[in-house]
Amino acid sequence: MINEKTYKFQRIDRLHFLRYCLPDDDISNYKILDYGGNHGNLLKDGMAEGVIRPENYTCVDVDFYVIKEAKVEHPEATWMYYNRHNQCYNPEGEKMIPLPFNDNTFDLAYVYSVHTHCSYEDFVFDLKELRRVAKKVLISYCDKELVKWVSMKRRFDYTEIHPDWDDPWSIESYRYYVDNDISTTNPDEIKNDCDYLVTAYDTDWLVSQHPEITRTIPTMAMTNKIHGITQPFLVIDG
Repeated sequence: MINEKTYKFQRIDRLHFLRYCLPDDDISNYKILDYGGNHGNLLKDGMAEGVIRPENYTCVDVDFYVIKEAKVEHPEATWMYYNRHNQCYNPEGEKMIPLPFNDNTFDLAYVYSVHTHCSYEDFVFDLKELRRVAKKVLISYCDKELVKWVSMKRRFDYTEIHPDWDDPWSIESYRYYVDNDISTTNPDEIKNDCDYLVTAYDTDWLVSQHPEITRTIPTMAMTNKIHGITQPFLVIDG
């Protein structure tokens, strides 16, 4: 079944984050998996600076129509529709689908703004799969500091917001913010086909559960040079 929901994400710099996380890596010959890469912002950055070749780039995403458009725009790259369930972006998709790649197919898996919008159970499954198919993994996530930034956007979208947006410091493991009326740690309370889902983590707890995480890049360490967006990352070095 084709996902009829579609959303082409705005053109925001991605390569900046990759370079900050891996400052010593020469990625010019890396085979890169852009997991949830939408229309390929990372590829466009890399092509503009001559460090990512389309033939070395693979994008998987739950948005059928964006993937279809991207194939026309950059046919030399590999674009794959991935009918994976997500409560916001693909509510009719299949849960926990293994990635269709052999072990160590990629030098790097880059994951931006995916696990900020799915359950912890999805994160655990994806982390195992991404480590299987890629030698290094970069994953953006939402920490307590980022909740403060996102809450400002929520206030713009809604007249009022759930009071838990103002209390991220009480998060002991993770918390789901669903639309504007639910704050919970129970994945069963996440509405399917919800309009908005943010999953926020306590970084120390997350690292304690996943010793494979090599290091974390905190929220305030780097800012998108164009849009001023702060974004923490998890780094898993093979």
